[in-house]
Amino acid sequence: MIIDDPAERRAAAVEEFGVVLGRPLDGGYRSSVFEARTAGGEPVVLKIPATRAEADAEIAALARWRDSGAAVRVLAADERHGALLLERLRPGTALPPLDADAILPIGQLLARLHACGPGDRLFDRLEDGYAAAEEQARRDLAYERRQRNESSRGEAGLALLGAAAATVEDLARSTRRPVLLHGDFTNKNLLASGQTFVAIDPIPRIGDPCADAGHLAAAQPADRILDVAAALATAADLDQERVLRWTAVLLVIQDCQAWRDDQDGLDRLLARQGLRSLLRPRPKTTTARQVSP
Repeated sequence: MIIDDPAERRAAAVEEFGVVLGRPLDGGYRSSVFEARTAGGEPVVLKIPATRAEADAEIAALARWRDSGAAVRVLAADERHGALLLERLRPGTALPPLDADAILPIGQLLARLHACGPGDRLFDRLEDGYAAAEEQARRDLAYERRQRNESSRGEAGLALLGAAAATVEDLARSTRRPVLLHGDFTNKNLLASGQTFVAIDPIPRIGDPCADAGHLAAAQPADRILDVAAALATAADLDQERVLRWTAVLLVIQDCQAWRDDQDGLDRLLARQGLRSLLRPRPKTTTARQVSP
C-alpha cells in the first residue's frame, strides 16, 4: 500500500529502520527532521521529505555524492515510504556568513559536488523551476507587505522579475557543461562536521554550476554579496561573470520576497547600474549542452 501522509510515512520508516525517535530538529522547510538512535545507540537523523518524489531525488543525489566527502552520508533509505536515515553531524552548526578564510574551502567543496555526474537518473532542469520560484516570491511579497504594513516593500525586486526571468533563460541556453546541482546551496545547508563543512538538504537539479555559487553569494549580508560571488567563482574555478549573473537573479528573487532584515541593502544593490547590467541577456551563440556523466 502506498502511504502519502507524512506522519504515517514517519511511523513506517521508524519501524523499517528500527530506530528510536527523538525530538524534532530545526531547519526543515518542506521536510520533517528528527533526532533518532539506532538499536545500538548510534545517534542518527531521520528525514521525511514532503513528498516521496522529493525523497527519491534527494536519495539519488546523495548517493552520487557519497564518495565526494562533500555531502551528508545516507546510512539507509526507505524508498517505499520516502524516508532517509542520515549520519548525525557534529557539531552540526550552520556555516556563518562567509569571510575570506572560508571562501576557498567552501568553493572546493562545491567543486567536489559538481565533479560527480548525475548518473542515469533524469533530474529536473534548474530553469524549469524558475516560474514556480517567481510565483512563490510574489506570494511572499504580498504576505510581507501585509504583515509589515509597507506597501512599497520589495518594489525593486518586483520591477526586475521580468529581467531576471530573461537572464535565467539566457544562462540556461548558454550553459556549456550542466552538472548535478545542490539547488539550495546556502549557509543553512552547510553544516560543520569535525573541522570541515558538508552539504545537507539538496534540491537536486541539472544546470549551470555557477548557479550554486550564486545561491550562496546571494545569501550573504548585502554589503558582501558581490565580493563573495567573485571570490567563490575563483575558489570553485567557475566563470566569474556567470556567477555574478546568477547572483543578480537570486538577489531579485530575495528582494521581491522581502523577508530579509537587510532589505534596504538589497534595494541599494539592485539600484546600481552595474548590477542591473548583469540582468541583460548576452548575444546568442550556438552552444552544445552536454551533461557530465
